[in-house]
Amino acid sequence: MRPALLVLALTVLLACRSEDPVVTLPDSRRVVFQAPVDRDPDVDVLFVVGTPNCMLEEQEQLRWAFPALLGSLGSPRFPSKMPNLHVGIVSTDLGAGEQSWPGCQPGGDAARLQYQPRRAGCTPPADPFIALQDGVANVPGSSDAVTGVKEAFECIVELGNRGCGFIQALESARRALDAQLAVNPGFLRPDALLAVVFVTNMDDCSVQDPALFDPSPAAPDSLLGPPCRFRCFDLGFTCECDGQPCARYSEVDGYVSFFNNLKPPGRVHLYAIASPDSGVVETTSSGGCMHVQRACTTAIGAANPTLRVKALIDRFGDRGFYNTGLDLDNTRTEVKICSASYEDGLRFAGRSILTALTARCIPGPLLFAGPGASVACRAGDRPGSSASCPRSCLDRASCTVELAPGVPVQRCPARLFDEPQLRDCGATCPCWRIVATPDCDPAVAGSPYGVEILDRQPTPPGSRVRIECLVSTYGWGSPAIDSLPMCP
Repeated sequence: MRPALLVLALTVLLACRSEDPVVTLPDSRRVVFQAPVDRDPDVDVLFVVGTPNCMLEEQEQLRWAFPALLGSLGSPRFPSKMPNLHVGIVSTDLGAGEQSWPGCQPGGDAARLQYQPRRAGCTPPADPFIALQDGVANVPGSSDAVTGVKEAFECIVELGNRGCGFIQALESARRALDAQLAVNPGFLRPDALLAVVFVTNMDDCSVQDPALFDPSPAAPDSLLGPPCRFRCFDLGFTCECDGQPCARYSEVDGYVSFFNNLKPPGRVHLYAIASPDSGVVETTSSGGCMHVQRACTTAIGAANPTLRVKALIDRFGDRGFYNTGLDLDNTRTEVKICSASYEDGLRFAGRSILTALTARCIPGPLLFAGPGASVACRAGDRPGSSASCPRSCLDRASCTVELAPGVPVQRCPARLFDEPQLRDCGATCPCWRIVATPDCDPAVAGSPYGVEILDRQPTPPGSRVRIECLVSTYGWGSPAIDSLPMCP
């Protein structure tokens, strides 16, 4: 058994040289999320950018794609047409403990926000992060605020390729955002939505104990193996090879808990532009060290499997997006680290952030409980490829809504669910209803429906609503929805 001190801070189940097991998912699940009652203009975006010796082209692509994120965030719903933004950049370089591996300085960049100018003649932000507040950017000399944000990002994002080869993306994000460490004061705002974007072509090697980084030649029977980066993979996973379990795994739970506890439910979004989700195909030996086969190789670069990053993203369900993009035709695409452009990926991130800021969208096809799970929808809606609701039954959706813990909001009369223009809730005020809204794009939000609170009195500023609904695990528009009954 491996000593506990060598356990990496991640949990991943990996199939090695064998077919992935067939997993049957239930067709329903409960989702819980919180959203502002009024329009919420604040969002903090943290980019976690890899800096090993093969990331220059990828950083350049990120620079070119950033305007797609900004363009997707603009909305007339905000007083200044844009949300109040904080944009920060950290590297994945935390060094290799106190050891002096080539290219690894003790502590690395220490999860500090990087804001030094990287291009000749450009202007960085006046603070360690880029800020856009009420239409004013903290970029000296910028004539237009949004242009200033774009140019400041272009000025600082190309961090270079001299960072430590031991990528610690998850730990760097944690340290950058941990209020107790206070590495980056002022960046993370208590009431802002948080989006973390990982951009890396190598897997994470966040460790609980720096003994893994010991560079001294290991004894033949050492658990560490030869002094090379393969240790990160070798000690980081549970492998099931030809049906035989290999007791080599670590835990991601600590990072899941950290990000979940930073904000109320639904207020943290995680994105990744990383390697394809192809698993580990094989390993080869070179110079006494094992190597994981690259997951993709293109003109822009190459990438090793980023399985630990994906493990974290997967744990975030409707708020975690791995290699997800949205093209100009509103069609979901795959955007991986080897893609020729990252614009679709950052466009999707911007659209999903905007949706979370301006609407209380239901992240999946609504269901109502009965003899089985039936789809709750409007008459004529077609959530699947051929399914159609014979009549409306949105009012029967299995949801509960609270304006404060333990303070439930009653359901509006059925007639208000199908008529968005009707807002008089009469004696039932305040009440909640589900209506189709342009703010809820199924390609981004998971369904075209949002929860709306009707009341005769304005809700106090800053109020938040807690929503819990039964939804299908099948995506809106998927043929699998046809297998579920529509409204009877």
